[in-house]
Amino acid sequence: MTSNNPIIFEEKVYDLFALSFVINETVNGVATVVTLTPARQGDNGLEVINEQEYKKTFVFSDVYQSQDVAVQTASYKIKLALQEFINAKGL
Repeated sequence: MTSNNPIIFEEKVYDLFALSFVINETVNGVATVVTLTPARQGDNGLEVINEQEYKKTFVFSDVYQSQDVAVQTASYKIKLALQEFINAKGL
């Protein structure tokens, strides 16, 4: 994923994000944790900044109650993509 605000770290431009996404859906709602880690395409593959202060982490204990339309939309689209995967694999 491409960053809208690249980070310069140790004289290198980190213009991508590595993604960690956890979604836990229960009868009580949907909890989501998203972590975006600054990254760049290096000579030997993806390079990331592991220092915590550069990572962007978002935690939503209940996506549908959050009133954050961007989070609700992203969660919905991810669920649709996962349903397509389930269908394609015949699960």
